Amino acid sequence: MCPTFRREVAEEVTAYFNQLNASGPWPQDQDYFDWDGDVIIHTHRAYVHDPGYEPTRIEPEANNRYAIGAMSWTWRRTDGRDHPEPRSVADRSPG
Repeated sequence: MCPTFRREVAEEVTAYFNQLNASGPWPQDQDYFDWDGDVIIHTHRAYVHDPGYEPTRIEPEANNRYAIGAMSWTWRRTDGRDHPEPRSVADRSPG
């Protein structure tokens, strides 16, 4: 499953991840989102110095929705009781 988001929701999702990652244990290596007009720029900071690396550009689809994390994040439907607040990978314990 890969959800898509309206612009106003995409802005909230990207702001949340920027805030979460900035306060994480390795902020210099965490993903960062920025906006270039109607396009989300998804920068994988751990790879910015790799030769040929370019940030991912997430353009709105034909229905003006954004597929954030498409092809790279795992999404699952939840009723909110399992984890009321999203957790970063760094917060998950192994296993």
